[in-house]
Amino acid sequence: MVNNKLREGKPHKVVSGTLIAHGQAPFDHKEDNELNYFAVLRTKSNHERTCWGVDLERAISECGVELGEDIIMTNLGREPVTVLIQVKDEQGNVVKEQPMQTHRNTWVVERSIAAETAFRARSNEPVHGSDVAIPVAAEQPVVPEAPAAITNQKVVPMFREQPKPWLLELQEEMAKRMERERAYSARLREKIEKIWEGCVPYSCRITEPMRLYLQSRELVFNVDEVEKSDCLRFHPEMAYYDEDGNEVGKFPAIVCAIRDVEGNLVTLHRTYLSKSGKKAKVVNAKKMMPIPDGLDVNGGAVRLGEPTEGILGLAEGLETALSAYRVTQIPVWSTVNATLMESFEVPAGVHTVLIWADKDKSVTGEKSANVLKAKLEKLGIQVYVLLPKLPIPAKAKGVDWNDVLMSQGTLGFPNARYLRDFIARRRAEYGRS
Repeated sequence: MVNNKLREGKPHKVVSGTLIAHGQAPFDHKEDNELNYFAVLRTKSNHERTCWGVDLERAISECGVELGEDIIMTNLGREPVTVLIQVKDEQGNVVKEQPMQTHRNTWVVERSIAAETAFRARSNEPVHGSDVAIPVAAEQPVVPEAPAAITNQKVVPMFREQPKPWLLELQEEMAKRMERERAYSARLREKIEKIWEGCVPYSCRITEPMRLYLQSRELVFNVDEVEKSDCLRFHPEMAYYDEDGNEVGKFPAIVCAIRDVEGNLVTLHRTYLSKSGKKAKVVNAKKMMPIPDGLDVNGGAVRLGEPTEGILGLAEGLETALSAYRVTQIPVWSTVNATLMESFEVPAGVHTVLIWADKDKSVTGEKSANVLKAKLEKLGIQVYVLLPKLPIPAKAKGVDWNDVLMSQGTLGFPNARYLRDFIARRRAEYGRS
């Protein structure tokens, strides 16, 4: 079946052969590059061809091909596309969406004619556009039953069936792929540690872009307390890669360490900035690095200070966490997103958790907060979900506590002393003081 995309008059790059491997890896297998998607084909001339492109994952999945099948891959080229980025006002409200030009490779993956015929035959589907005859089984002659003495004899094969060459090749390629993945994971760990060691604490002089950004969000906090947990640093020249693994440029960046429940470094979250302290003009100004094999980001967080008197605050984004921390002086950890909020694991010694939830039109933030609340309450931990009373602007997806801080100041928050007294009273009521 000819894909409609291939009928355009534009020349395309076409690669055909047997699919022997596909998956994620750093672009061009260079450890400094970000994750991309690759496919390896064995051509008729017995050469290996490796193709790269984020869109390959979608194309291979939609085609439904499996390893060992003959396929045809067509690259429709690197075409310009327009994506929309949000533009916010001084209060953090989304006022418009600004178009940004970028490029994206598009792929089409199809089975070869012979492979498609075999696939449809296995699936009992008709093979359209072909004259393949379906053989009709002839009537089998009646064979007289053999004596029991003969039928009970064991048959010893003269030759053991040998694996097919393509299967051996596939097994070898899978073993190589697993080894590549192990090597990549080891390099990724080294890269994460190298980047983290290349960052500097907030208190250093060269962190001006970070300072300007946080000041623009009204974020003032106890630097000494935050630096105790060593999760917030600055990188003066963090490389930014597009989805095809091409380096776009180097930017100042806020770098946050996501640590597991035991405090071990799992991966890094980066917020790319301009030198003037605004978000960098890139497609995704906030990006999290991949997770090395053997480590689990679930249950982890960006630790901003240490729990005080058994009380810990929790929020999704860094800005939201620092906002609540500024007003209440109760350390607040960032889970980065709603998914990691649900899987968060409370460290030992914490008896009360304050969740500063995002107020989204999709209700995602509130739902995730309540999922965590139900989980922690089963463990005997008191949990309070705090939702902004600020209305969601018509063009915004939601509001968070940083929006409250920027529009209403500290008066938009619950009184810090009242919060502590309320928690103490509730613990006394339940006999936990």
